[in-house]
Amino acid sequence: MGANQSSSGDHGAFSNPDSTLQPESGMAHTRYVTRNELSSLSLADVLTLGVALREMSACDQIFKSWNDDLDSVGFGRETDLEIRVRHQISTLQDRAQMALSATERIVETHECFSQIMVERLRRAAESGGRLTPDSKVLETANSIKEHSAEVSRHVGSMCETLRHVMDTLDETQKRTPSLKDQILTWLRKVLQALTVILQVAAVVANIFVPNGIWASGALAIGSFVSSVAEKVISEMDNRGMINGDFQQMLRFFREKIPQDVQRAADSLQVFDACHQALRLELEIQERELLTVDVNVARQAEEDWKRTNTQLQQVVRRR
Repeated sequence: MGANQSSSGDHGAFSNPDSTLQPESGMAHTRYVTRNELSSLSLADVLTLGVALREMSACDQIFKSWNDDLDSVGFGRETDLEIRVRHQISTLQDRAQMALSATERIVETHECFSQIMVERLRRAAESGGRLTPDSKVLETANSIKEHSAEVSRHVGSMCETLRHVMDTLDETQKRTPSLKDQILTWLRKVLQALTVILQVAAVVANIFVPNGIWASGALAIGSFVSSVAEKVISEMDNRGMINGDFQQMLRFFREKIPQDVQRAADSLQVFDACHQALRLELEIQERELLTVDVNVARQAEEDWKRTNTQLQQVVRRR
């Protein structure tokens, strides 16, 4: 890929979700920009965004069916605790949908940013290498940062609500032991649905990610998570349901799912290429005269075009 690379390093101005990137005053002088300063997203970064998007979509699908599955196990008369569980599940579904929507906006905004960079570099090549100010660079990069913070907030809330659901189920079976079998049956149905959704997502992700390309930060979706769920179900089928199964299932949903959803959210922190472009924009807005070799500008433009095409494919395949 050559210059079409980005390293995982300090995210600088992106580290504070509440900060707004603004230029400072400075004295004007000419500086030549290197090829590395114009690097686009690497293919691994693009694939990571695509896999994370599919994982958030799978998470949204998993939670959508939970209330219907609860109806199918026949709890009978609704208790206050069951009403609370249903309310928490509805909240969980809302948070999952919001996390997915924010993830979609991250990918779309990265695609928009790549197009802005293509246009900027084209202008530079056509004007003898002079880089000119473009407020859209600041605006779009800040949008990526804001959407990423939004995903983190929704995922944090979603994981907290998921733990509350499990706590309420635990409380319900302790207060009303007669409901334990129904709750365990519901959890088993949820696990079975989860394995199917994750395995389908894994197949799609494997098709999406070419052999030999590692998507940094991507979950082992459909492999580790679903294999753990399958193991729990298999053990129950082989020896029947025992008391330890209930707590084992609760631990799975309290601990494993939140860990992996958070890992998916963290994998969306693909900021290096944007950060580099922002540094250049801030220099320009500080009245610096930045110049790039025309051939370098054209090569970097091709890199960003390639990134733009890759991101368009991610958006179309979601």
